[in-house]
Amino acid sequence: RRPGSAGAQALRGMYIACHRRSCCRHSNFAYLGDGSDDGGATEAAFQQVLGVWGALRSLYALSLIDHRIGRDEGFITDVAVAEAYRRRGIARQLLAHIEEEAVLRHKHFLALYVSARNQGARRLYEQLGYHNARTRRSWLASFFFGQGRWIYMRKILCRKAKTMASEQANPFHIAQQQFDSAASLLDLPDNIREVLRVPQRELTVNFPVNMDDGSTRMYTGYRVQHNLGRGPVKGGIRYHPKVDIDEVRALAMWMTWKCALVNIPYGGAKGGVIVEPQKLSLGELERLTRRFASEISILLGPEKDIPAPDMGTNAQIMAWIMDTISMHRGYTVPAVITGKPVNVGGSLGRTEATGRGVSLMVREMARRKKPRARLTARRHTGASATSAVLRRSC
Repeated sequence: RRPGSAGAQALRGMYIACHRRSCCRHSNFAYLGDGSDDGGATEAAFQQVLGVWGALRSLYALSLIDHRIGRDEGFITDVAVAEAYRRRGIARQLLAHIEEEAVLRHKHFLALYVSARNQGARRLYEQLGYHNARTRRSWLASFFFGQGRWIYMRKILCRKAKTMASEQANPFHIAQQQFDSAASLLDLPDNIREVLRVPQRELTVNFPVNMDDGSTRMYTGYRVQHNLGRGPVKGGIRYHPKVDIDEVRALAMWMTWKCALVNIPYGGAKGGVIVEPQKLSLGELERLTRRFASEISILLGPEKDIPAPDMGTNAQIMAWIMDTISMHRGYTVPAVITGKPVNVGGSLGRTEATGRGVSLMVREMARRKKPRARLTARRHTGASATSAVLRRSC
C-alpha cells in the first residue's frame, strides 16, 4: 500500500483466500485485507500454508534483497496455496483479484520476486503477462536457505477505463475465466487445463477479392479449431465487420463445451471474415466466399472440420463453400458442411432450429416465472423464435 521495504512489512494489506477458516479456498473466496501495523493475521496465514520454516525462509530471503516498493508499484510478497487446494486454478484467480485491486488503487504495474529455482511459478507468471525485469542475488539467502538468485517480474497494468472495459469484454478472456472456474470445481489436473485453455489450431488468412468496379480489395478471415480430442471439429462461419481472432477463439471453445455437454462426438471450431456482407453485391459475396473457402480448405473435411452458417451467412453461402471444396477434390463432398440448401443435401428444419430452441426456453421460463413477454423479430433466429412462440401460445 505504501512505499517501503519488502519482507515482513509488505504483509500489510495482503489478501488471503480463505475456505472454512483455512487458507486457500475451494470455490468461494472470502478476501480479508489486513491493513493494521502488525501483520499478525497474514503472518499466521503464511505459516499455515508454508509452514513456519517455509514462511521464515521466504520472508527473510525477500528482506535480504532489500527491495524498495515504489508508489506506482503493486508489490506481491508471495502467492502460496495450501497443498490440499493446489491444481484448482486458485493461484490464477487470486492473482486476477490482486490485479483488479491494484488497478482500483491506481497502480501502474504489479511486481514480485520468484526464486530462479521455481520453474513452475515462473511459467505461471509468464502465462499471466509478467516478464523478467532483472535478477537479484543475495549471498546470505543463498548460504542460509539455498535461494540466492531471485527473478524480479513485472506486469504493466492498463489504467485507462476504455481499455479496461475492452479487456473485460474480451470474449476469449471471458471464456478462459469461465473454464478456470469450472476446472476448479471439477478438480481437473493441470496438464488437462493447459491443453483445454487454448485453441489447438488457428489459421489467419488475408485474401484478395475482385470487386464489381474492377478494383481489388483485401479481406481477413479466421478459422480456429479448439480441440479435436472427441472427433472432427464443428462450428459456424460468420461474416461481420467486427469479427476478430479473440471472438472466434471464444466461440470455438464454447462450441467444444456444447458438443461435449450433449455427448456429440465433435470438437469445437469457429470461423469468420471481417466484412459487412450487406454492402456487397451477390457476385462479390460469392467471390469472397469461394476465395475464403479455398484459403481454409487445408483444414476442412468431413473427418477434420465441418463448418456451418452463423451471423451474416446463410444456406447459399454454405452451398458455395461446398461447391468450392468439391471442385478441389474432384467429386461432390456434401458432408463437408451443414446448413446448405435441402436440394443439395441439407436438412429440413435447419433454418428454424435455433429459433425453435429459443422458443422452448421461453416456454419453460414462462412456466416458472410467468413473465410479461415482449416478442421482437430480429434477423432469422429472432423471427423463427417469435413465430414458434406464437404458435405454442395459441
